[in-house]
Amino acid sequence: MQDLYDLGLTQLREIEYHETHGSEFYVTLGRHGNGAQIPRLEVLERIEAESAGAPVLARDDSLIDIDIDIGCGEAHAAGP
Repeated sequence: MQDLYDLGLTQLREIEYHETHGSEFYVTLGRHGNGAQIPRLEVLERIEAESAGAPVLARDDSLIDIDIDIGCGEAHAAGP
């Protein structure tokens, strides 16, 4: 969403972000949000770590173990 906002393709920005159990998350978007508070480089590093199957940190710095099964297209995350 931040990329779309930066490119002028949307007026929506992130207001709130909530981790859930598993691979899902909830995000609240709005015109008056502050956007994601994570630097772009960190986002890219997390994407790279997830795609390599490495454990990554959630936004609250808790460890998330991502197990991606490419054959089935499913992702499973084990949180705290």
